[in-house]
Amino acid sequence: MRPLLVLTFLALLGGGLGNATAESQIQVTSLKELRISNEETLPLPPGNWRIVFKTSLNLCRFGNNCEGQAFILNNIDQKSVIRTIVVRRTSNRVKNWNTRWCYEEGAKKFPQYFDPHETRENQLLNKCSRGYPNNTDYPVVRPDRRWDPLKEGFADLPRLSVWNVHFEIVLFEQNKRYYEIDIFVDRGDLSNYATDEVLKAWKKVYVEGLSSGLFRGVTYSDPAMFAVNTSDILISETVLIPDLGAASSINTEHSGSLRDKVEGEGPPGKEYAAHEKNEAARLREKELEREVARQEADRIARERDERERVAKVEQERQRRLEADRAGIEAAAAQKRAREEELAREVARQEADRLARERDERERVAKVEQERQRRLEAARKAESVEEQLKRLQDTLAMLKEQAAQPFSEPQKLTRPPRHALVIGNAGYQSVGTLNNATADAVSFAKALENFGFTVALHTDIRAQEFKTAVFEFTNQVETGAEVIFYYAGHGVQFGSSNYLLPTDVGADNSEDVKVTSFELQQILNAISQKQVKFSLAVIDACRDNPFKVAAAQPNGRGLANNPKMQAAINASGVSPSNNAAIGQMVIYSASAGQQALDNLGPNDPNPNGLFTRVFLEKMSQSGLAVDRILRLVRNDVIRLAKSVNHDQVPALYDQTVGEFYFSQN
Repeated sequence: MRPLLVLTFLALLGGGLGNATAESQIQVTSLKELRISNEETLPLPPGNWRIVFKTSLNLCRFGNNCEGQAFILNNIDQKSVIRTIVVRRTSNRVKNWNTRWCYEEGAKKFPQYFDPHETRENQLLNKCSRGYPNNTDYPVVRPDRRWDPLKEGFADLPRLSVWNVHFEIVLFEQNKRYYEIDIFVDRGDLSNYATDEVLKAWKKVYVEGLSSGLFRGVTYSDPAMFAVNTSDILISETVLIPDLGAASSINTEHSGSLRDKVEGEGPPGKEYAAHEKNEAARLREKELEREVARQEADRIARERDERERVAKVEQERQRRLEADRAGIEAAAAQKRAREEELAREVARQEADRLARERDERERVAKVEQERQRRLEAARKAESVEEQLKRLQDTLAMLKEQAAQPFSEPQKLTRPPRHALVIGNAGYQSVGTLNNATADAVSFAKALENFGFTVALHTDIRAQEFKTAVFEFTNQVETGAEVIFYYAGHGVQFGSSNYLLPTDVGADNSEDVKVTSFELQQILNAISQKQVKFSLAVIDACRDNPFKVAAAQPNGRGLANNPKMQAAINASGVSPSNNAAIGQMVIYSASAGQQALDNLGPNDPNPNGLFTRVFLEKMSQSGLAVDRILRLVRNDVIRLAKSVNHDQVPALYDQTVGEFYFSQN
């Protein structure tokens, strides 16, 4: 027959939320609670509690680096059945901590004590507890990665009896710390035995207290709120030991001691005979058995109702999921339709833009043709009278000069001419160039034929580059005519263009800026000399050399250097309107375009496309420089189109007056 049990359990929750958030050292403010920090309070059941061990550990179950702390608290009050509490917590606040193991394993393996506390593992707040009987000792006696760091803390604790239960509690709230709390309960002897129903009811109340204290900072003034209360046990004819799983293997000596406590003094069986003769006790036992049966029936009915409720909730959840899925699919279809319509609109706008650009090019070409026609007509329309008048004026001037006394003829003064020509091809850290040196040499010879004093430099390093620019600008006189020509690699950072020496650094983008020469500095140095005319010819609008070198499988591996990423992501020299008053700047190609080195593999010309056209046009006498540069641009565009390539030289003109290469 079942033992007669009279049980009472009382749990009251109270307290207020703490406002402080600053962390503090662990301290026990009283025997009522453990203050972990100003916002974390661990309520304690009644007893005489002490912290016996504290350590740092990894809280992840699968080997990840999840730093945390652990505490072992022991109750030295032997009257309490709650003997030891182990608290594990993360060092930092966490998101999306995986608690599925507690919900799934607890429901399957530990149904006797499993309780989800009306939460689910995918909610923002998780509360899950489970439990199982243990064998006379703490679990650290077995090799276990989870318990090994705590062995030292359990070393001096008294062993548990076979009448014990081990509870595991998981608490997690989004953006709070994650907790695992283990509680070891010693049920006591038959005179003060804590049943499963008592422990489950106590666990439910204590989990709520833990959640309020650790996540809200609630404090409890009376530890009795979390006491485990057991009733007197009335023994009938048969004493039943609760099923404790592995703990059921109790030795004979211990079983005998339990029988002694039940039977008391005197011959075996005497007290049982007395109870059988007591009719009132038997009636009371039957009444209690009927009450237990009624409660069991009520429990089964409640479980049935709960299963039905859960099934309905699940059906409703599935229905909503289906509705949400249908809504998502409809929204996705609408999004795809909008994207397709947007793609069609973009294609239409691009076609319109291309058509407008084509029409604009045709219009500009027609306007230029009309302007040339009018200029030619104006020259032809000059009247004979105007020609005669000029001749008469010239004759009068000659007569006046003949009447004057003879003097030495005045010499025609012409402004000095200087040119700085640089061609870099043999680079050490980036790709070499085919035409840069030949282009520079050809351009220097042409300028010498036009009376320029030319400073030619090829394949120069950083220091040589700076020296060449410094010496050149120092020798330029006020009112001179100056030309700067550069062929080689260039790169743009932000809005600044840098011309690269052959030993340009390749460690990071700052090294590139330090060892290279900024184009604007050269233009500014020439402008400060107050020259009459200056022209800068930049044949460097090619691909970014660092990006090309990083992409080569046998290159120096620039893409693997994080400090070099800025240089790899930079662009080639980008034409910008940085010409000062009196200056003219022409780039071999527009922004984002590549300047051609040749017109095909069988092209015999040693010069690049831009420079060869420039040399041809500048040799034509009688043409001003602005006219020559426009002819250069037109021919470069035409020849590049012949090999299906777009290359449009960019011209920026701030000059006043006219300049001619030929002085005749």
